[in-house]
Amino acid sequence: MDRKRYIVMIGNALDGRGGMSSVVATYQAGGLFDQCAIIYLPSHADGTHLHKLKTALASLHELAMLLFKGQVALVHIHGASGKSFWRKSLYILLSFALRCPVIFHLHGGGFRGFFRHSPVLAQKAIRRILERCARVIVLSQAWADAAHDISPRIKTSILANPVMLPPSPAHGPLDKRQVCLLFLGRLEMDKGVFDLLEAFARIADSRPWLKLILAGDGDIALIKAKIAELGIQCQVDLPGWVEGSKKLQLLNEASLFVLPSYIEGLPMSMLEAMAYGLPIVVSRVGGIPEAVTEGKDGVLVTPGDIHSLQAEIARLVDDASIRKEMGRLARENIAINFSTDKILRKLELLYAEIYKGSCDVNNHPPIANFD
Repeated sequence: MDRKRYIVMIGNALDGRGGMSSVVATYQAGGLFDQCAIIYLPSHADGTHLHKLKTALASLHELAMLLFKGQVALVHIHGASGKSFWRKSLYILLSFALRCPVIFHLHGGGFRGFFRHSPVLAQKAIRRILERCARVIVLSQAWADAAHDISPRIKTSILANPVMLPPSPAHGPLDKRQVCLLFLGRLEMDKGVFDLLEAFARIADSRPWLKLILAGDGDIALIKAKIAELGIQCQVDLPGWVEGSKKLQLLNEASLFVLPSYIEGLPMSMLEAMAYGLPIVVSRVGGIPEAVTEGKDGVLVTPGDIHSLQAEIARLVDDASIRKEMGRLARENIAINFSTDKILRKLELLYAEIYKGSCDVNNHPPIANFD
């Protein structure tokens, strides 16, 4: 009897917070799990330490059982730097031990620093793991170059994050006299949120109709203290972490998206904002410059340059026609280059390439007879 094998995908819980969960959730919504017979195992979940441990061990056990039964065609692991990498290395090494090919999908922008600041023995382990992977998926050419700096033997494929294109662009604030700036992400230094508050404070006093929404989690008490210090309490909202319909509502009611990060891969929040036809002001880091055409479908600033950040925000805030045209081109960019159908097709072809064409991605998924 023919033996069926599956693709086992491993990553954060689908209902978890952050860009990695958003990417995988988009894969699922786009039909990839059905098309390619994917079994998804969460390696990390929000909650108590005990819950996190139980989640990781349960998925490790299930992967082991599937591997021992010969039911795994390949393992596709979503990971990042730091603890995320070391957690995922358990699944990778188990797959290596049972001679199953592994795709390691690198998210986030901190991997270069993680590698450089690791001890020598840890660097050797990181290098060896990445070299043994059948493929390392990166989000941009810049991160492919970074991987090859670690080792030229690492086999990389560039695959952008997919975005579901909403049927219509954002309609803007319900109060048409208002202009609303939106930030989505962790409220922390690396995301540039304190730079954003400084830049916003410099232009807010002369524009009382201007509003800033900082949607995310983090050290809320520290953020509130900074807002009070700058005297902009009446113009800044902190709705906390948002998802689902609340997140879509904020994107619909925004006028401008701002993400002045110091470290990024290819942020899902930025791509989602572009899909909604929002003009964007973002940092020139990670894969962002490869996704955004400067001055056309977005504005790029240098991380930490609060003066430029202030000037570019003010320019867009004061000119609705520029915002409208930039937002139109941003949405067009997403439709052409980041649509779910296009990105998922590339991923299916990568699965097929690893198996040298033995899975029929044109008609059916690689639930296939690989024996």
